[in-house]
Amino acid sequence: MKMTLCTILGILCGLLLGACHSSTHALLARAQDGEAAAQFEYGRRLLTGQKTAPDRSLAPGWFYAAANQGHAKAQAALGTCYQRGLGLPRNEKEALKWYNKAAIQGEQHATRAVLEYADTKKGKKAVKNALRPLLAAENPAAELYLAVRLLQEAPANKTNQQQAVDYLRYAAMGGSGEAAFLLFLCYLEGTGVYPSTELGIGWLITAANMDYEPAIALLQQLQAELNAAGIPH
Repeated sequence: MKMTLCTILGILCGLLLGACHSSTHALLARAQDGEAAAQFEYGRRLLTGQKTAPDRSLAPGWFYAAANQGHAKAQAALGTCYQRGLGLPRNEKEALKWYNKAAIQGEQHATRAVLEYADTKKGKKAVKNALRPLLAAENPAAELYLAVRLLQEAPANKTNQQQAVDYLRYAAMGGSGEAAFLLFLCYLEGTGVYPSTELGIGWLITAANMDYEPAIALLQQLQAELNAAGIPH
């Protein structure tokens, strides 16, 4: 029996649609049983229309169910729904609340959203208030962000410099190679600390050990220059 290309494609499409329907039905059953990951995924499919008919009005309910179980991606998704008015009324306060919950768990999209919100604030106090939950959770990205803002907004202010160095230390100890590299620059220039080439190089090495590319490149350049000059190191 010969089959035309259209017939074959029709059969394949039918099989794929049947598999998608079966997969979504099984996912819904798991979501109804209270599985947070399934609740998030089913809500995501409703929101985006992937593998199911889109229904933005129902998606937030599934995100709530998962978010209240501590599911970070669902918390971030709720933040997005409130921020953009997807199935929910726009509400900046609620968006920030859910973004913070997710960012405290290290969810990257939520962390970026909180930092972008802080970008809209003016003055040290307002920025700190915007970042307060993340700073309390010792989030390195927030600590690094605040340190840079302090240095940018009043670079000659000694109090700002000292506070910035403190936050850079916190962020570096939390694993931020960029913060360690900025500490290297602070010690070289005497920004917020007494100048110390030795301590600065120590932070440069720390940043390189954290795989921070600018630190690695600079160390390699310094080593090449020492080699060319015949200076032991």
